Amino acid sequence: MRHSVLIIEDEQIQAVSMQEYLQEERPYLLVNIATTQQEIETKIENLYYDIAVIDLQFKGFQFDGIHVAKKVLELNPFAKIVIVSGWTNEYKRDIDLLLELKTDKVWGVIDKKSKQIETNIKVLEIVDKVVKDFDEKPLLHQKNLESLYAEAKNETDKFSKGTKFERFVGFLFSQMGFTHISKRVKDQSLGEVDLIVRNELNDLFFQKFKPYILIECKNTAEKVDINDFKLFYGKLEHTNGMANLGFLITSNAMKNTVYQEAMRTSGKGNKVIFITHLEIARLIQSSNLLDTMKAIIDEQVKDN
Repeated sequence: MRHSVLIIEDEQIQAVSMQEYLQEERPYLLVNIATTQQEIETKIENLYYDIAVIDLQFKGFQFDGIHVAKKVLELNPFAKIVIVSGWTNEYKRDIDLLLELKTDKVWGVIDKKSKQIETNIKVLEIVDKVVKDFDEKPLLHQKNLESLYAEAKNETDKFSKGTKFERFVGFLFSQMGFTHISKRVKDQSLGEVDLIVRNELNDLFFQKFKPYILIECKNTAEKVDINDFKLFYGKLEHTNGMANLGFLITSNAMKNTVYQEAMRTSGKGNKVIFITHLEIARLIQSSNLLDTMKAIIDEQVKDN
């Protein structure tokens, strides 16, 4: 799996410098930056990242780096945090409280150096340690997925039940290597898609599909019915040719009529993959999520 870093820094020049340095020194890293308030709010929720490098002081923003760090911990159970700032003394109490709460998540606190290259080198040292830890503990991600799935399944509030399941599915796909996942996207007709995945995966199998993948999530006590399928298939058809692969994912099961309707639409050029509670269990227990997902797709080439 390709590891990813999100640099959260309001100084554009410093952010770009660190991004370029990390990518040059470690080409296997995918490094994104967020330098404005809107970018930060959007990317911490919609991008997947293993490591968040966070500044503490943002000029003119409505929040600081401590708020961002707490939000990252809330939204991304996989992320590790590296704090990089020239204000660590001023934020010492907040940093200490953060370390007490999440000692396994905050991997370093770095004082910004007078020379940017010195700061970049320090960040890379910690990033290397985090990547090594990820690679040595693959089962940790499996446990996190199990925890997210259980939380979504056991939720009693209807709205939270849906959003928590979407969150689980988003992380499921991010663990396969998809790094840009947008949530609850509305088009001009106000039709909503639960998740839209940018298909930028460096994988020959997925590269054969269009640039976007649509995902519909159902976390209810009822089985998915034919109307659910028709509604989702309609969304897939109306993407101006930008998507031809969709996933209809449920924590329950599909009614037989869904499979029958899928057979009737099989000649139209779009493909909907059905993921039920059985496939979810396979994926969570898998040692290679991407290969398991491709195997599931293989199994459904002719069935629907």
